[in-house]
This record gives sequence, C-alpha cells and structure tokens, in this order.
Amino acid sequence: MEIKFLENFLKVYRPSGFEKEGADVFTIDSCKLNGVRKEFIDKMWNACVSIGSDREDALKILISGHSDQNCLIVTEITKNGFLKYATQGGISPKTVIDSDFYVITSDKKYIPCFCSYKAIHLEKPDDRKKCPEHKDLYLDLGCTSREEVEELGVQIGDLVVFNNERLMMNFGPKGDYIVGSGLDDGVACGIVYDVPSMLNEDELQEKNIRVYGACITSEETGARGVGPAVRKIQPHISIDIDVCHDCIKEIGEDEGRISKMGCGVVLNYGPDKYRPLNEELKKIAKDYDIKLQSIAGKAGGTNTNNIQMMSYNCATTLLSIPCRYMHSGTHEMVNKNDIESCENLIEKFIHYTNTSKWE
Repeated sequence: MEIKFLENFLKVYRPSGFEKEGADVFTIDSCKLNGVRKEFIDKMWNACVSIGSDREDALKILISGHSDQNCLIVTEITKNGFLKYATQGGISPKTVIDSDFYVITSDKKYIPCFCSYKAIHLEKPDDRKKCPEHKDLYLDLGCTSREEVEELGVQIGDLVVFNNERLMMNFGPKGDYIVGSGLDDGVACGIVYDVPSMLNEDELQEKNIRVYGACITSEETGARGVGPAVRKIQPHISIDIDVCHDCIKEIGEDEGRISKMGCGVVLNYGPDKYRPLNEELKKIAKDYDIKLQSIAGKAGGTNTNNIQMMSYNCATTLLSIPCRYMHSGTHEMVNKNDIESCENLIEKFIHYTNTSKWE
C-alpha cells in the first residue's frame, strides 16, 4: 500500500459535485507510475487512467472507487450572519452538531465555520429528549450580519466540507488504522492508484489485457457520475470498491451482514454481482491465503448496480473495506490490512485470470 499517496489524496477536499482537486491529484500521480497513461477527466470530474494493451480487442478490466465525499451546501445567509444548509449525501444532524467545517468559496478560499446547538440551559425539558433536525441547525462563521458574511466571499450555493486536519494515518497501538474524513470512499481511490503499480505491463500486453483505474464522482448524491464514465470505457469486467460497515456490538450491526475490520476485504453477493466472477475471486483468495469475508445483500447502494446496467455485457462485482463510523464526518475508520488484502486479491486475479473465460 502506497501510504503517502493515500494520505495526500485524503487531505484533498472532494465534495460531491466538485471533485476536481481529487481528479487532478489522482491523475497526475498515477501517470508517474511505469506504463500508466491518462484516459480522461470529464466534466463531472470523473478521472480515469489505464495500463496494458492498446489493441481494440483487449480484455478491458475496470477497477473503480468513488472519489466524492459527503458535504453540505449553503442555502441561506441569515440577517445575523449565520448559514442555513442542505445536505449533499447521507449526513445525520448528530454528525453536524459540534463539527468543524470549511466553506469553499467561488474564488477557492476556505472559510472556517462550525455547527453547535443551543446551550442546555436554554432548552425546554422536552427538547433535551429529542435530536435536533437539520432545519434547527446553523453554521457559525463568527459574523454578525449578512453583509459581513458576503464580504468573506460566501454565497448561496457554496459547498461546505468537514475539516479533515485531524487525519490520522497510524491510529491505534500498532498503527493499523486510518481515521479521518472521506475514507468513504477515498480508501478505494488509493487502491485504484496502487494496483497498476503492482502489475507487469509486458505481461498485460502479452495477455492482451487493458486495466482501467477510475475515480468516479457523485456517488453520494445519486450515483450520477458512474454512467458517463462506464459508457466511455465499456469494460468486460468491473471490480468496484467501496466501504461496508464494521459490525460489532458496541456500534451496531447491519441486519446480520457481519463484516469486521482486520478480517480481510469483503466480497459482496447479490443481483448486481456476477457469480462466476465472485467464485473466481474466492478461489484466488483461498489459493493465495488472502483474508476474505463474504456478505450478501440486494442490488444498489453503490456504483456496482449502475455499472452492470450501463455497460454492455459486463461481469460486475463489489469488494468492500470494513469501515467504522461511516458518514460520521471526521472519524471514519478503516484497517490498513483490509486495504492490502483487497489490493493483493485484485492483483492476483488480473495476473492469473484466463482471458478466454471472460470473452
């Protein structure tokens, strides 16, 4: 695992709908790797690179993750200088309260702000038993009027991101964990960056395989970015990468779908996952002693479903990295060993796969 790239990528703010900085970092750094070349950055900020055969009849394997992260968007500036907002992606009011943010202005300034709630002394007894709703919350910039806010360059439509300056790349007594904002799904983009560096370009040429690595945008706001990217690539095989829940008693379980951090990458089963591809990955994990967990569920919830529907005859699957406190803002948490097991599984699959099986 190339920890430095992942750290740099996670430090870049990538709000859903404006992932330009993430696309630039991913593309520029990927193209420094031997044999990797840029395919495109489109107007949705989807970023794609490739390595391997240039032949038109090459087997096209897509490895992808989504680069965007949950955020807020400014909807109103009050006369007293506070901001009202709407969510971009699934964010709980509990997460917003007592979080630090940056407003990204149109001239690319980062204006610090935070959200808190009225003092307990000012709450009515019944209010203390309830969770505030988003409509009850405001962002505080330390301003006293609408005019003062506007002088900072803040306007309606500006995106608001969680402050990620507390990113921890070596958390825990053994340094096994990464904790920060946007790990859903920045860790997948780190895997998409790493895998091409593990591949032998001459071997890919000989086997007539072209591997595409894509950072897909706007997944958190309706999986909108995947369609344009996949229609352009038209892969034969797609391995999508996302996060799933770390299910332990203390923080909740996911309807019996047990997956745990540190126990390996998670292979997903369901209507939008091609069973022969899953069985091939499962066999490789067993043959090469790669930690692997399995969960089953329905179609949808990630880009995998749209990749299947928007591609022509593509074998699709989803690999997941267990994540604790998903969508928590600044404290999403993953285990580095699960990332490495994911990378090793994908590399071994590409190395040993029989291309005729997927034609």
